Amino acid sequence: METSSGVDVMVEALPWELLTDGILLVIMSFLDAKSLMSAAKTCKHWYRVAHDNSLWKDLVINKVSSKDWQKRVLAKVEEEYRQGERRPHGTWKVEYVRMEDEAPLVLSETLEGHTDEIYHINFSASGNLFSTTGRDASVRVWKFGYPCTLYAENTDLDSILVYTRFSDFNQSETLLLVAGIASYIMGADSCTLILSVKGLEILYAVSGSNANFRGCWLDDTAFLNGTYIFTPSGNRRFLIKKHKVTERRKSDQKIQTLISKMDAKGQQLMILHPYCRNNDFARIAYLPTRCLQQPMTPSSDAVLPLSEQFEYIDSEQQDEQSEATTKSEVRPGSSQDFDSVASCSASEDVSPVLILANSTVEYPSTGFLSFYRVPETTEETFEACKKFGSADAGCPGGLVGMRLSSDNRFIAFNYRSCTLEDGEYENGCYVKSIDLKVFDLYNMCFTDIAYKGHSATSEDHLSYIFPAVSEHYIASGSEVEKGYLWDRHFGNILGELEHAAQPGNGGVNASVFHPNSEEVLITLGDDRKIKVWRSKRLLRELGHSDTPISVFNQNSHKNTEQYRAHDKSTSKGGSSRFDNGVDQPDGFIDDEVVTCCIMKKKSRKTKMSF
Repeated sequence: METSSGVDVMVEALPWELLTDGILLVIMSFLDAKSLMSAAKTCKHWYRVAHDNSLWKDLVINKVSSKDWQKRVLAKVEEEYRQGERRPHGTWKVEYVRMEDEAPLVLSETLEGHTDEIYHINFSASGNLFSTTGRDASVRVWKFGYPCTLYAENTDLDSILVYTRFSDFNQSETLLLVAGIASYIMGADSCTLILSVKGLEILYAVSGSNANFRGCWLDDTAFLNGTYIFTPSGNRRFLIKKHKVTERRKSDQKIQTLISKMDAKGQQLMILHPYCRNNDFARIAYLPTRCLQQPMTPSSDAVLPLSEQFEYIDSEQQDEQSEATTKSEVRPGSSQDFDSVASCSASEDVSPVLILANSTVEYPSTGFLSFYRVPETTEETFEACKKFGSADAGCPGGLVGMRLSSDNRFIAFNYRSCTLEDGEYENGCYVKSIDLKVFDLYNMCFTDIAYKGHSATSEDHLSYIFPAVSEHYIASGSEVEKGYLWDRHFGNILGELEHAAQPGNGGVNASVFHPNSEEVLITLGDDRKIKVWRSKRLLRELGHSDTPISVFNQNSHKNTEQYRAHDKSTSKGGSSRFDNGVDQPDGFIDDEVVTCCIMKKKSRKTKMSF
């Protein structure tokens, strides 16, 4: 057809086919993600426009609330995309899908069995097992799968420990370190036990005088324990001992006899400087040796809201009498401080570094992180010490829990600000809001986001809440019956993790990501429940129903057969290390179901390493 102006018009063409890219972008900017993907199915033209990066960038910005949004974060992410540091083929759509579909926010299972508040959880290195401890003075080892099931439990520790506060697997997953408050008959403040993973039999036991040190594995058979000592001159020092688990407890040997024997066998490794007061939450991270000899300086790229970013702690004169009676004393401010490990090759030799949460004698409510290079011999000691204040100038804070990421890349820690300017402690001096920060061991600096939203219920004491950190997410509990999940890059809350059914039933004490998949998160708390959260994407692959699985009275394992058919085709075979190191009890579901939750995501996930 030809008009009077001589211009041909395709009368059979529909109007939407004539829309230009610019018009379509304006129209599609009003759509949500689901509608946008529906529009992409219309034709190739619309498909191309619907995947325009600008549309998905706007959706990401809208998903992050204006209260939490920081322009510098957006600029940083854009720069990472331009330089190819974010993802090999990263787009804003990938970023949106990660927050919406891959975040572990759907409750899939609830595990019960503890008879009192649950305090802590840790995964084994392979992710096949995880352990829980709590106020009922028990330790339970669970086999991870779909659903998770109980592997072993020891409920007979109440004669040794008032309650269990911490547990940790060795690398080969044959031994389990359990620490807690010692019973009054033990004559000590704390006790650290080494149990066999199979059967949870006590093999080794030592006493201590700082329950918050908790202990940590140095290698597969050696662990560190800490206790306070007094030098001949009357000075109080904190002694780190190395214990090698080489002997096994005789079946008829009393626990007091075992502790007395093993305490004497510990090797004195180093004595920490008296400036450090707490020495809590001991963790070992293996860092390249060359990087430990670099001078430590603040990162110029990090935007730190903390009032005191990095500050060397002045070293004191070493006590001559103390030096004569001890192996070596570690002092802050040493020239062996370390900075960035970013330039270190993964093929380099690594050295163990002891990380502790600390405070000072003069300011007990001021928190800081201490880093100690663990000496290979008792004649060689190194220390680097760093201190930070709270989010507000002149308001120091108290550390209430920290966790090292499974890849040794990040340390996440919760802290509460103190309202007293001089930093001295008084009843009611802590604010109820909790802040969460992340320390990057790759660049040796704090990241530039403070994660907020969780809170406490009391101002006069600090309750321990252990956070979790992965490549893209941050998780933490609170004292108000729920946990929270943040996006690590943007700082916004992605969702809440409900726990207690009734208000006032207590808080969420700990959270942890699966070491092989950040799409799996486990939380636990005062409601005596262990909750497993998975992403929407992962649950689709598992064929998950809308009703969460409730696992109770784990010893019977009567109902596991109904889950055998769940998506066996997604994974063939189990972990060889797990199968060789731990026997599978009768009645457990087969390894095909147990390991299916790791699935395809593991192969496409780029793991951070040095």
